[in-house]
Amino acid sequence: NIIRFSTDVEGLFREPVPASSDNISRGEAFADRLEAAGGTSINEALVETLGQKIDSDIPHFVLFMTDGLPTVGATDINTILSNVRRDNGRAARLFTFGVGYNVDTVLLDQLATEHRGGSDYIRPNEDIAVKIEGLYNKIAYPVMTNLAMDFGSGHVFDSYPKRLPDLFRGGQVTTVGRFRTPIS
Repeated sequence: NIIRFSTDVEGLFREPVPASSDNISRGEAFADRLEAAGGTSINEALVETLGQKIDSDIPHFVLFMTDGLPTVGATDINTILSNVRRDNGRAARLFTFGVGYNVDTVLLDQLATEHRGGSDYIRPNEDIAVKIEGLYNKIAYPVMTNLAMDFGSGHVFDSYPKRLPDLFRGGQVTTVGRFRTPIS
């Protein structure tokens, strides 16, 4: 599905649909009509997206692209993060793209990190198609998902990230932390 957001939020379809030729054509036509105008209702767009019914047996990826800061509805970063945590019951992987210079990188990075996705930024005059192709090539080849670390009897603290991201072909997962007792 495609969810357009500015001052208000509008979905192309009521719920996600199969990627048939007809639905892809409708999606392309919808995207061609998109214009940057009005405010930026980030919270409402994410709540709407995560509230849609999806088949629980298939991976759920959300590609969130914005050219601005949250200016409509909930604008507090902690409120938005809390609402997304609350509504992401299906554990969607959230990939964020900030377009331009006027984006909230702290919010977008935190959304991506907490929801096992990734974040990227596109400056004016950069080729957005290259970035999107890179994302597609990444998520099309998952190697391992729902990663967790077992430290045995070691007392580990201050580890980051708290939830490990998924591992995709060509990628790596890095974690750091401290321990009080040796790991055995």
